[in-house]
Amino acid sequence: MQNRPAGLYLVLAAGVAYAALRILVWLLCREGVISPADVDSVVLLALPFALLSILIIAARPPRD
Repeated sequence: MQNRPAGLYLVLAAGVAYAALRILVWLLCREGVISPADVDSVVLLALPFALLSILIIAARPPRD
């Protein structure tokens, strides 16, 4: 098996997770579900859960 740069993949996954959260929160704000003042709070609340999910998935051994 090749030696893959796992740290780089985690950084890319974290960036994608952050961008997806920002887009989701922007859409919720645009629809009036959350107020514009709460946008940053929602992202700060949701981001640790997204990053924890990425780390849990990355720690699993590969399937055969």
